[in-house]
Amino acid sequence: MKNIHVGFLFFFITFSFSQIDITINNDSNSITNFLDALNQASNFPNSATPNVIRFNSGIYDLTNISGGINFLIPDNTVVRGASVPFNISSTIKGVQGNLNTTLLLKTTGAGQLIINGNNVRIRDLQLEGRSLTINDNFLNINLQNLIFGNTINSHAVLNADRGFSGNIIYCTFNQFSNKAIVFNRKLYPFSNLVSGILTIRNCNFIPENPSLASAKTRAISIDAGNDEISTIWDLNGMEIYANLFNDCGVAFSKCSNFFVGKNNQVANEFNLSVLYDTPIHFEEFSEHAYVENNNFNIVSSSFSEGIVDLGSRAGSNYININNNRLSYLSSSNISIKSFVSGTANTDISITNNIVDSNINFDNNRGINFVKLHPESCGVSKNLIINNNTNITGNNIYVLIKSNQNQQQAMIENNLLIPNNYNAIFQNNSQCELPYGESEGYYSIRNKSNNLFLSANSVDGWVELSNTQSNNTKWKLSFVYPAYYTLESVGFSNNFLGVIRGYFEVDQALPDFGEPLYEDSRGRLFNVNVNERKPIWFIKEVTGFNDEFHIYPGGNEFFTRLEREGNTNRVFLTENKERVNGVFQTKPTQINSRWEIISSPLNESLFELNYEPKIYPNPISNNQSYITIEYPDISQIKIIDSKGTILINKELELSVQKIQFDCVLFSDGIYNIVIISRNGKIINSKFVKM
Repeated sequence: MKNIHVGFLFFFITFSFSQIDITINNDSNSITNFLDALNQASNFPNSATPNVIRFNSGIYDLTNISGGINFLIPDNTVVRGASVPFNISSTIKGVQGNLNTTLLLKTTGAGQLIINGNNVRIRDLQLEGRSLTINDNFLNINLQNLIFGNTINSHAVLNADRGFSGNIIYCTFNQFSNKAIVFNRKLYPFSNLVSGILTIRNCNFIPENPSLASAKTRAISIDAGNDEISTIWDLNGMEIYANLFNDCGVAFSKCSNFFVGKNNQVANEFNLSVLYDTPIHFEEFSEHAYVENNNFNIVSSSFSEGIVDLGSRAGSNYININNNRLSYLSSSNISIKSFVSGTANTDISITNNIVDSNINFDNNRGINFVKLHPESCGVSKNLIINNNTNITGNNIYVLIKSNQNQQQAMIENNLLIPNNYNAIFQNNSQCELPYGESEGYYSIRNKSNNLFLSANSVDGWVELSNTQSNNTKWKLSFVYPAYYTLESVGFSNNFLGVIRGYFEVDQALPDFGEPLYEDSRGRLFNVNVNERKPIWFIKEVTGFNDEFHIYPGGNEFFTRLEREGNTNRVFLTENKERVNGVFQTKPTQINSRWEIISSPLNESLFELNYEPKIYPNPISNNQSYITIEYPDISQIKIIDSKGTILINKELELSVQKIQFDCVLFSDGIYNIVIISRNGKIINSKFVKM
């Protein structure tokens, strides 16, 4: 080993074949122009091998440093830059481990400053056109006064492959392309938790070109892996506040437990001019999040997007959107898509938000829960929309079941809109069938020949029939978020499926064979109690009321019924000679359209054969709510063992599920009395213990 003295600075240089390991001891709090000193040491940094600078714990000021450098920074270290730009001009990536024995790898791409270490503080550094990567599972990263960019097309990005905690504060991200801060769990599926609170505050985000229609310009993107990883990523209270977002936003996919803005903190400011995206975007079942105390400032009439999007394919749930301000900084009026939009969302609170009076919404849909997606169509439930200034009832659209008035929608879907005046509950027939955990019995009739879909008692294939029987009746049950199972009434536990069908859904549902072909034939599948069932997606035919296309499992092909002699047989491949069967075709002819007709079984069979579902039963003291399910609840009573009526609830229209808070109930046995629409009385019990 050879020691080189530069002032009070000592360099310990170790040569080991293709590796140079340089250790800088904490003998000085200032490192100035040390690149010249390093050049004296055997071709450093011109060697073909990467160069490593390892700091001991302490505080360092870095000035005039260039060259490809991989910093290995141990615990309890502060690294400070000076006013001179800190340039990383080549790409060096280290491998975690003991660097005296571990080979370093040189990679290609944009230059990177690789940070390895715990309790690291980086401040007052300026990186021009480079990216900073936080490697592996390091915690307590504190970034301050860090400036990215100042060069066009810099693509400067802060990457973190695994969760970590700490602070990203007082940083400027300038001229970044698409994304500035990216946390991506796809490469590390075992990393599910952020170990502590990560705070991103007092940062300035300035994108390169936010008006690109092909780009989603997001300053912060947290991607939990979507379909690659099943579990939702718990961000452990991540906080994003007091930042300035210039024509950019934030996006969370399959994430939980985080704040975008926070009450009692300085507000985030979103300045919106040409952004081709919503500044707040959630998707893939993100949940338990807060969007509060944000100022959304529209500064140009070119902006026309919405503000908060809760997802249109797989909706987000348990989201609080409170105490935000939406302003248009002009004396004229502007129209944008919406303030909040989503589909099939549950437990959403939108309260105490203020919208300037000069902001209008396209089609008057300021709060729009009727946003549809080809693969997702379900109702939103448990919405609280309250005390929002200048979002009147005519600006609120909520998807409900057809043929129900506003009051029933509020009861059935738990919509609490007391101070928003006359909300418009859109009767959208694309979701007119049973949905949201409801069930029903139906006959399904083809529009081309008026024949009924029928289960075949001989070989299990599905066919057409001109006479009605139990074989032509089907029980439709909702499968979250937007699908149905079709069970034969004539053959219990037999479900409509497609031989060689392919079923696409986010949940773990079955794949019944090979990918879907146009000649795939419908048949019954006998499904045991614990087995998964084939699913279907049902959508109204555009321009035709009460006529529906039926997708197998949400696939992009429609189901049609074929019958002998039908000239539309040309849709079949390979000229298959199958009669009276269910086949696949594109929706170009009338034989791909269906009527779905409510069956009298909804009035009788349910009551004859259906016992109430009561859960949890027994209910323990640490559980608050008991749920009661029955196909026809018009009145319900709960009576204690002394005969005292504790609850007596009458409903104008019947429901199929209802919940009660039992937290104040004493231990004991309670009687439940259900009264149906036609006066039938059903008695049951539950136990509190």
